[in-house]
Amino acid sequence: MSNRIQIYHDALLQKGGAEQVAGQWATAFNSDLNVLAKTKTYSSDSNFSTKVIFPWIRTQRTLELIYPFLPFMYPFIKSKTNQIRLVSTTGIAHQLPGRWEKRVLYIHSPARWIWDKESFDINRRQIEIVLANILRPFFKFYDRRSIRRTDVLLVNSNATRLKVSEAYSRDSAVIFPPVVSKSSTLKKIDLPSNFSKFFLHVGRVRGYKGLEFLLEAFNSAEYKLVMVGESTENFNTDSILGLGYVNPSELRWLYENAEALVAVSREDFGLTPVEASSHGCPTIAFRHLGYLDSIQDGISGKFVIPNDLQDFHLALSRHRKSSFSEQAMQEFARQFSLDLHIEKLRSYL
Repeated sequence: MSNRIQIYHDALLQKGGAEQVAGQWATAFNSDLNVLAKTKTYSSDSNFSTKVIFPWIRTQRTLELIYPFLPFMYPFIKSKTNQIRLVSTTGIAHQLPGRWEKRVLYIHSPARWIWDKESFDINRRQIEIVLANILRPFFKFYDRRSIRRTDVLLVNSNATRLKVSEAYSRDSAVIFPPVVSKSSTLKKIDLPSNFSKFFLHVGRVRGYKGLEFLLEAFNSAEYKLVMVGESTENFNTDSILGLGYVNPSELRWLYENAEALVAVSREDFGLTPVEASSHGCPTIAFRHLGYLDSIQDGISGKFVIPNDLQDFHLALSRHRKSSFSEQAMQEFARQFSLDLHIEKLRSYL
């Protein structure tokens, strides 16, 4: 079946959960990965090949700036005939033209700038917000037209299923994304002596990632936070240590030595709590959206009231890593294996 499948994803411009899923598909189905754009170095360590539609787009910022113009650029894309088109989309890839016998859409999230104004507006410039408000009605109509009646709709979480229903008036099936450990080795990170006991946050610096809440929650020396991900190296205080990117063996060491992962983003699923569970690290998370699927309360983590600083501090003060069973956390994480994900996905192809 693999040679009948063409795999599409929005772009390879950042290293997030959606990009991981698309790459794992390309490997599992022995197929090229078709994307709008890609950084020069993204696939240097991958075992699949990519086909880039707009090679002159090299950054996420550039892609975001041309979002409103993409519909006018699509007619210039050479159409392909695919027997089965398997699409990983966060709001773009399902719009790409072509002909196919069957199209299966795996929706990580409807486009945030179109369907989630609250998340999009966080930390945006006023001109971006104004332009998005003007264009949004047109693009809602256009995006709905891009979802065809014959498409098979799959989603990564129950939270996304609700968003898809509201955006497209269509039901969808939930298949949780695969979470694969990226390293079997450990590489210790030499942290400052005052960070011998620390909490961990893993994620890019984006408005919807809850950065402002984290900075406020860890603004005193009482609790220490280590941050990992794109641009986090810019945040360093007496109680916050930003490391930027770390390699997989270093990330595993952080998971295994952190008191807990903290998860306060507006995530449609949330891969990092499952990654943490697989390494015996519990999570303290907002009780909302995708975390309701990626965390089992009392087993792999603890929920707190979203954006409630007092409840969050109370959870930090009461947290004891030893009260969580490493075996139970790892058993929970195994529900999100790659083999199980591919098996369920094949049933829709």
